[in-house]
Order: sequence, then structure tokens, then C-alpha cells
Amino acid sequence: MIPYVAAGLADETRRWGEEQHAEFVDVSGDDEAYFRLVSRLWTEGDEFFMVEQDIVPDPQQFLDMVACPKECARVYTRSTPTRRRFGRSAS
Repeated sequence: MIPYVAAGLADETRRWGEEQHAEFVDVSGDDEAYFRLVSRLWTEGDEFFMVEQDIVPDPQQFLDMVACPKECARVYTRSTPTRRRFGRSAS
């Protein structure tokens, strides 16, 4: 799941999401849309991965998340002014 706002979706994230067959959800123009999206996903009870609009997941960390047996997990990111990636700064 990749929530995004108009003109906020990074090209790299879009490409990665398309390769992974991610669902893109436009949350523009509504301050509560992101909250409702997460609430709906949580209520449905199915597994989901949320990737932010300016993140390109590191392949190994994404595989680790898929294999994680825990009910709820997250990956911290370090950021640079232009791009963030799971677990490492972009160069």
C-alpha cells in the first residue's frame, strides 16, 4: 500500500510500487484520508505493508519484513534532504 498526495509520489517509489504490484491510494485534499486508510486496513485484519510516497525500500529489509512472524512491525529510516530509503541514506 502506497498512500500519496498529488505531486508527492517520488518516481522511484512509483516504479518500485508498480514492480511489486502495490496498491496506490491518493490521500490528497482530505486531512483524515490517511487515518481512515490505516483504520480500514487494520480493521480488515489482513496483512499489509505501508510504504510512504518518498521511500524506496531496501530489497533485503523488504524481504525481512515479509518473513517477519510478528503481528506488527516497522522499519526505521534515516533521511537525506532529497530521498529516504529503508535503513540507509540514499546517495
